[in-house]
Amino acid sequence: MRDSIAQPEAGADAVLSERAVIGALLTDFDKVLPVVQTAGITSTSFTDSDCIRTWEVMARLRAGKPGIVEPVAVAESWGGDAGDVMEVHLKPLMESCQTIAFAPHYCQQVREAEQRRTLHAAARMAADALVKGGALDVIAAQLRAAGEAAEGGGAGIGGPLATTFPPIRYSALRDLEVKPEDHHVVGRGWLRRGAWTLFTGGTGIGKSVLVEQMAACVACGKSVFGLNVSRPFKVLMLTAEQDDETLKRDLQAIAAHENLDPALLDANLQIHHAYALDGSELVTALDSELRRGRFDLLLLDNYQSFSGATDLNDSAAWKAFITPLVRLLKDHRAAMLLVDHTGKPQDRKGWGRHDSVYLAAGTSRKANGARCSAELYSPAEGDERYRLHLGKNWERAGVVDDNGHPVRDIYLDRAPDAHRPYWTPSHDQTDHKPMVEGEQEIVEYATAHPFEGVRKVAEATGHSKSKVQRILAKHPLLSHGREEKP
Repeated sequence: MRDSIAQPEAGADAVLSERAVIGALLTDFDKVLPVVQTAGITSTSFTDSDCIRTWEVMARLRAGKPGIVEPVAVAESWGGDAGDVMEVHLKPLMESCQTIAFAPHYCQQVREAEQRRTLHAAARMAADALVKGGALDVIAAQLRAAGEAAEGGGAGIGGPLATTFPPIRYSALRDLEVKPEDHHVVGRGWLRRGAWTLFTGGTGIGKSVLVEQMAACVACGKSVFGLNVSRPFKVLMLTAEQDDETLKRDLQAIAAHENLDPALLDANLQIHHAYALDGSELVTALDSELRRGRFDLLLLDNYQSFSGATDLNDSAAWKAFITPLVRLLKDHRAAMLLVDHTGKPQDRKGWGRHDSVYLAAGTSRKANGARCSAELYSPAEGDERYRLHLGKNWERAGVVDDNGHPVRDIYLDRAPDAHRPYWTPSHDQTDHKPMVEGEQEIVEYATAHPFEGVRKVAEATGHSKSKVQRILAKHPLLSHGREEKP
């Protein structure tokens, strides 16, 4: 029985279709790839040696930086003399494809040939199992599984799911060589390629200036607010609210404060006042510009302006906004910082340390999708410092204190001149506990009367000695020298 079921050789028509598919990809990779992915084409779909080799090279190019696949790059990455590779291997493949319009037909022919090979292999295995007296129910189950796989539903073929989102095995993860320099843009992956970070703050708090400062420093390769930036990166920033005059004021002040190189800013920072851009037009514009400029970081300020959504609580509208952007980040290997408004950023009673990401206005799916987050808080009572709180996955920021201990709260001061705005880390990075009832009064009196003892301060403010002692203990400079003599 098994001798009558021979493994079929790839027919001439099938091989021609394989070469035509690869030729179409070489002709216009970005347009043809979605067709190939939808058909479920993978490396196992090919039998022709040139097709297999070209597919492997294109896969490496797409996964690398900048992720552009075109014939010259394929020839240079093939191995050997690029000119010979182009003439002997790649040009004949491209000539096999009359027009990329026929790509769906070629893909169908390749998949059908692969399905036939899969079914023949299953039939040979079944015939062999029958000869050896294998269990009929097991053989039948194997044949059913092979049939499902041939239709594109099995793991052995690799349909659209496996093609678009390749399976990840433990052994691959175990052996994975992590190269932060290839993936991290800011911090230890706080901003990293293929992912986005959410940054929130109230209206008028100064978050746009803070984002502009981060963008300028990243473009110049300068660490900012304790976040490490290893080298200059190319930054694309879209702002819906900041016009040219405002941007001039902000960027000149930031460049002077940070002592940034104007040449690097010109080369690496591209800003657009995109005040009327959303939906599919936004995605199309970003796709084109990310491909042209090969940017490492995208900043959108702010979500409400670019989403086009009328209801910020609409999960479907959020999904329609973020899904194509995530695809762009993956395809172009870029990171994204998404700026978001919230009515009034303040601590919520009962919230845990990781819940601050939910401060962003609108659906919670926004917070769930972000890989990292940060929130800018106004000064607490009795404090003049602003607080940049690193929320979700805060450890990826890699910010440490003077003793090398990781921190998740960065205290910032605004520029003294509102006409020349910038942010700077506060000299005092200690966590001040909120003032209790009567503390402000006691502190003010003790400051004005540095030589009066605890009893005098208590009598003047109307509070007990024990309370005055507890409060002054929180302020070492005010408590020194006020011990009561026996």
